[in-house]
Amino acid sequence: MLVLHIGWAIGVSTESGHFRPKPRSGEQGRGTLEPMDVLAIAALISHRSDLFSLGWSSHRLRKAVANGEMVCLYPGWFATSTAWQAWFPEERCVAQAIAVARAGHVGDDAVSHVTAGAMLGWPLYGVRPQRTHISGPTRDGNTRGRSLAHHRRPAVTDTIEIAGIRVTNPIRTASDLLGYLPRDAAVAVADAALREVAWDAVSHQYDQTRADAWRSEILASPALQKGQRGVAQARWVTHFADGRAQLPGESVSRLRLHQLGFAPPRLQVPIALSSGRFAYVDFGLDDIDAWGEFDGEGKYTDAAMLGAASTAQALVAEKWREDEIRAITGRRIVRWGMSHIRSPQTLGTRLAQFNASAPLTSRRVTSIGDESRPRRT
Repeated sequence: MLVLHIGWAIGVSTESGHFRPKPRSGEQGRGTLEPMDVLAIAALISHRSDLFSLGWSSHRLRKAVANGEMVCLYPGWFATSTAWQAWFPEERCVAQAIAVARAGHVGDDAVSHVTAGAMLGWPLYGVRPQRTHISGPTRDGNTRGRSLAHHRRPAVTDTIEIAGIRVTNPIRTASDLLGYLPRDAAVAVADAALREVAWDAVSHQYDQTRADAWRSEILASPALQKGQRGVAQARWVTHFADGRAQLPGESVSRLRLHQLGFAPPRLQVPIALSSGRFAYVDFGLDDIDAWGEFDGEGKYTDAAMLGAASTAQALVAEKWREDEIRAITGRRIVRWGMSHIRSPQTLGTRLAQFNASAPLTSRRVTSIGDESRPRRT
């Protein structure tokens, strides 16, 4: 087993108790964030015995859970509702996995599937995990039920260790998820996994050789072989993945553009500004001679991303950036947000507002792989 010390960034505690993650090196201002440090999450989890040592009684603990003051992550393990409400879904998933591991229900097995994805810092777009997923040969009544999902397999050897917890490694985790998740979420996971392998955030360079090697390794994995559930979707998503997408919203935007009939857009297109610096545009939509920009809300509202700037200052700076890009390139800029990528139709409607109609030949959703119902996560 490989012991890997993931480069998690310690988050910054806000007044609400939410530990906001730091931007990745070289990506400040783009809104791509690293997950909270697993150890920082672990520090906010208490066993009932810890609470009893602080003077809590069983009655007080039951009452605190009943009135929403505390949240039971797993029998015997708790977090405050303040922490729980502030955590993103991926962070809640990590917290539950830590509780399960501390309770002794991982052992020689390994955390896997959506839980491993969250532990690796990948986005779970539109997914709200309800259970902690574990893979391995163990078959124990204590590892099944509403809180746990056990995937019975031979001994799992392709693992790493994060904060003392055995987790399936990135290749195994991606292989498990690409045919298991709903398609939108699978694309977001594939792009995030590939970005870690092939994208240099400092130089803004994409290593196609490494990307191709990653793709080959995923396609050769047992989960993507003939007869496996979801294999058609998994193979399609593997080929479709592009590590240049910086956010889950950009990944899903790529999928929507494909469904609308667009040719593959250029991603992170560098534009030389008059200052000598480069602006990087999310999408080069050559079909309609336009630039596309996905706007995440945090870009203008999240204190960690704004830094010393106010929302108004960020909006003005973005307007000046857009004006200069238009003046230099002669191309219009089309913007959309999270609400516009719920379906191909909603994005198509948004584009039409800019007189940027999608190509006439649109692709049916069913043409891109397995459309099976989302599984319980």
